[in-house]
Amino acid sequence: MRIISFAEKWPKLHLELPPYRRPDFTTFRYFYWQKGWLVQVWYKARSKGNREKLGEAIILKAEPRELDKWIADKHLNEYPLVTETEVQADGFSNLDKMILFMEKQYGLDWMPVMNKLTLRWI
Repeated sequence: MRIISFAEKWPKLHLELPPYRRPDFTTFRYFYWQKGWLVQVWYKARSKGNREKLGEAIILKAEPRELDKWIADKHLNEYPLVTETEVQADGFSNLDKMILFMEKQYGLDWMPVMNKLTLRWI
């Protein structure tokens, strides 16, 4: 089973509830992640002292989204721009803050086209 890790305990994960009562949640990841995969959900999976298994989930949807407004405005690919509603559901106040987070997390490896994953706790 693959591991999907989070650097923050986002409110969207509803960790105050037992896994079987938590609602579906979304996250943005690269195209590597696919619909139907079972995954282990971890907090800081690579941290030796702070890591914590949060539960297991199944990927229900993997939908490509563009995160670059300029590319979306010019229609340079077929992917829709991530909406402000999607950004807020992912835990950010606006798209610019989400992009800054992605750039911080991934550095030069960051790419503006990602899959919007919808996961269900199991």
